Amino acid sequence: MFRILIRARLRMLANTARSAPRWHKLMVVWLTLFGVMIFATIGLACAALVLLMQGAAARHGALNPAAAQLTAHVYQYLFFFLLAGSVPFVASSLFQDNDLPLLLTTPVTPSAVVAAKLVDSVIANSAQFTVLGVPVLIGIGWGIGLSASGWAWFIASLALLLIFTPAFTGSLLLVLARILGVKKVRFVVMGVSVVLALGITLLAVAGTSRATQSGALDVGRMRAALSGAATATGTPAAQWSAAQTQVQALSKGQSEAGLSWLPSSWACSVAMDTAGGRPIGPAGAHGLIALVAATVVMIAFCIVVGGRVVSSEDILEQQDLNQVGRGIRRRQGAPPLGMSPAMAGLIVKDFLYIGRDTILIGQIGTTLILFFVPFVLKWTQPGASSGEDMYGNLAMLMIALVVYMVTSIIGLSTVGLEGKGAWMVLAGPLTRRDFLVAKWIVSFVMSIALVTGMVVIAALAFRWSLSLSLIAFGIFTFACFGLSGLGVGLAGIFPRFLYDNPAHRASVWAMVLGFVLATCYVVFCALLAAGVYVAFAQHLLGPPALFALAALLFIALSITTGYTPIALAAKRLGRYEWEH
Repeated sequence: MFRILIRARLRMLANTARSAPRWHKLMVVWLTLFGVMIFATIGLACAALVLLMQGAAARHGALNPAAAQLTAHVYQYLFFFLLAGSVPFVASSLFQDNDLPLLLTTPVTPSAVVAAKLVDSVIANSAQFTVLGVPVLIGIGWGIGLSASGWAWFIASLALLLIFTPAFTGSLLLVLARILGVKKVRFVVMGVSVVLALGITLLAVAGTSRATQSGALDVGRMRAALSGAATATGTPAAQWSAAQTQVQALSKGQSEAGLSWLPSSWACSVAMDTAGGRPIGPAGAHGLIALVAATVVMIAFCIVVGGRVVSSEDILEQQDLNQVGRGIRRRQGAPPLGMSPAMAGLIVKDFLYIGRDTILIGQIGTTLILFFVPFVLKWTQPGASSGEDMYGNLAMLMIALVVYMVTSIIGLSTVGLEGKGAWMVLAGPLTRRDFLVAKWIVSFVMSIALVTGMVVIAALAFRWSLSLSLIAFGIFTFACFGLSGLGVGLAGIFPRFLYDNPAHRASVWAMVLGFVLATCYVVFCALLAAGVYVAFAQHLLGPPALFALAALLFIALSITTGYTPIALAAKRLGRYEWEH
């Protein structure tokens, strides 16, 4: 039965590719080439960093402590990223896939259904990791000098890690669904997302705290090292040698990463054991065996427990769709000035949808945990702050990171919020542009509400001045405006109205291009800030004129970033046809 389900999915993929129009195939080829270019760029950058750490011993034997620590930390934090992001994909595949009611009426056993859903969740969860995680690890592998057999073991350990993560998350969700009941699965998903993210954040903060207290993380030494690398002169070879010396100086006194009980440490031991072209040794073999055993146990546990959960009579009674309609009727009223009743109704409906979508709320809550990192650090290290408020600056950085992530999560999700029901909305008295603008408003309002709360809390906790708080709020407001429009626009350019599964609301290309273009927006903003700093230091313009010009350029960049994708998406949806 399991093979029948897998063959059916492969046949659907083949039929979709065969029936796609020519322009769609050309678009896929172009996007694939673009993705390969991004993949190669990230990989080469990571390989260069490893070679910089490794120094003269690069690609000739075992890793030195600096390169070994870098490799261990990369594996650890990428595993955290993979684990934290797996909850919505696994939960949606197991409990909310649109073909689940049909599968449960067939003679397929519940265990086979769970096994097929696990395959779906592995593919969905690995898709997001492929954008960033896989090229980083491949760059690390090339930098440490893996041999042909080393690459084979490296790929095997990476594949096991990608399978283990959704299997572990699925086991946790299925156990809680079995204990608490399937009807509460949405709240189970939200709780697991927040708890996992909180645990991951506390582990990262604990590591940073230990490094600071032991002197391994010394801000003064870091500044001196980076200053020395920045002022190095001479030939490129001399500059590379100086950079190696300064980067290795940063790692003095640091101990290798702990947490040997994490599966990422087992996969990392495989890579480090085969570094420098060596065959796999006892440490790598033990790590590989541990990965295989843990993965098999998690999969077997999922199938056994999941078969009982899926066969429950409550599995199809998770949603009360009439509740949404009652909520909309209770909130009927005059639309805001200048807004059509159809657009106002869509905005109200989206807020109600999001309010009851615990998977999306769990993703947002997971991201918001980053904001509390500076508070935890300050609480655990009350006397570590120097002349400048390091924790206040870190809070500003965390707010920027939350804005970067939350606008992407909300913006990419809102367009596909209705799933297949989007066709009913598009067939109503609403233009494609108004449909996208309504989604943009929802994304922007939610993002700016979160920003307002974070700025107020940070300003009170770290004693920001009123001018600094207002400037930060203004910058984050326009960043939310631009990045929200970018996310909504890309979701409209690459729509996905085929699924009611929350894990498939945004297409892979929308997520990939969203990451790339949002990063480009951040880079352009950083270049603008650097240009302002240089112009101020060189006295090219007076401060009032300089800051006014910078503000106008930033506002223009944000408006362009938000409006252009929306306009392109309106044209795309105007020509978009129903897939069935």
